[in-house]
Amino acid sequence: MRWRLPSGPYQKLGRDGRAAALHALVQAGQPVGVLAYHGEQAVGWCSAAPRDSYRAVVAARVIPHLPGEAVWSVVCFFLAPQVRHRRIAARLPTSACTYAAESGATLVEAYSWPGGASYRYMGTRELFLDAGFHDMPVPDGSRPVMWCSQRP
Repeated sequence: MRWRLPSGPYQKLGRDGRAAALHALVQAGQPVGVLAYHGEQAVGWCSAAPRDSYRAVVAARVIPHLPGEAVWSVVCFFLAPQVRHRRIAARLPTSACTYAAESGATLVEAYSWPGGASYRYMGTRELFLDAGFHDMPVPDGSRPVMWCSQRP
């Protein structure tokens, strides 16, 4: 929910409130992303949805709003500790692109961060390159933006 809400409402909701808000989106049939499974157990998640549903992304001064119609964003990942370092994360961006294309997206963008552990939850440049994304030109001082090269 970090990218779906401005900072104030995000903080005010707290952990339980954010979980409830995400649950409400799922119940309402809103796109929220894709899951990774290990056997029958969900062990990973990639947040992917229409860019305009991520209010904090749209409002961020450091994330350029590149032109495009029906653009979806991939904004974060989660993997359960017991499955990390097993290449499960590598499949999530590709699955997110497929999900977005099947839902009408014409482009999928991601906001990788090439350095600093605190942003790894958004995905590394290498993770997205391996999934077929490519770098887009952005203004100086902006976050990197990558687009999925797999067209629907």
